Amino acid sequence: MIKRKSEIEAKVVSNQGGVIGNITIFNFLTEQEARGAGRAFAKVIIEPGGCGVNHTHEGDMEAYYILKGRGIISDDGVEVTLEEGDCHICPDGHAHFMKNAGDEPLEFIAIILYTKQKSV
Repeated sequence: MIKRKSEIEAKVVSNQGGVIGNITIFNFLTEQEARGAGRAFAKVIIEPGGCGVNHTHEGDMEAYYILKGRGIISDDGVEVTLEEGDCHICPDGHAHFMKNAGDEPLEFIAIILYTKQKSV
């Protein structure tokens, strides 16, 4: 299966639900295509000055892999700078959020995997 860029929908979240600034999400793999392994497989872009929402993972875990830019991850309240090539893993039961700490867009891959296998 091949998905072309034109087939991957961009979802833009702007200043709502606690989000600051603009965040664009490209879900390149759907939950159905993942066959119960997880619920999010996306490239995320946070514009300069932008910030996601603090959230706790329950029944799943999330990993971020930084592609471009510089971000600050809040990992259970501890802030750490992440740059290109760095990875953050938020285990089940823990909380995090990402904010753009640079002057250019922050781009990363976000994957949410279930900690217990779901039925398809």
